[in-house]
Amino acid sequence: MKKRRKIQLNIKSKKGFTLQDLVAAIIIFLIFTSTIVGLMSLAYQMSYKIRLTENATSYAIQIMEDIDKIAYEEVNSSLTETYYKEKFQIPGGYHIHLDINETALGTVKYDIVKEVKLTISYTLYGDDEEIVIDRYKIREL
Repeated sequence: MKKRRKIQLNIKSKKGFTLQDLVAAIIIFLIFTSTIVGLMSLAYQMSYKIRLTENATSYAIQIMEDIDKIAYEEVNSSLTETYYKEKFQIPGGYHIHLDINETALGTVKYDIVKEVKLTISYTLYGDDEEIVIDRYKIREL
């Protein structure tokens, strides 16, 4: 009996990659890239929101400190949005609303205590955000 030799031809090269390998690599790259871009976009939005909130809080503190410095009689409706925007150079995206009410605390008369409510609002990504600070201005006797 004669032995037959079986010869195998290797048609597929081991040196390169196939189209399926390329498609799989592209899909994995796109998933990774979209995840990274999404996270970076979210981080930017959060950073922007924090910066706007920080600025609004800073403006609110400046305004309330200014109200603390002025006399009791000067705390009235003449303290307008325009006045404070010019004084502290507040940009146009912020809106200031000041409510000043004479009030009584317990047995204290109405004419020695004023309640000052400051609201600073701004719009962020279509949502209205606001900072509210309440304070009492007491007449010095």
